[in-house]
Amino acid sequence: MAQAAHLQLRLGELFCPSCATDINRHLKRLAGVQAVHVDLGSRRVDVDYDPQRLDVEDILVTVGGAGVTASVVSEDR
Repeated sequence: MAQAAHLQLRLGELFCPSCATDINRHLKRLAGVQAVHVDLGSRRVDVDYDPQRLDVEDILVTVGGAGVTASVVSEDR
């Protein structure tokens, strides 16, 4: 397995705990995602993932599928 990459996203419309749970659930379903932490207060999500199996666009599309916009704050590969 490749070394994990880390991605931090700023989330747009995140107002309730169920939204955070939905994002967490959607991301954890992606093959290659190793860890997810959604912080409702700061509207940020941290994702550790295998860059050989996923790219940033896959993660952004998945967050969008949960009904939330996201933008990249930082990325460590």
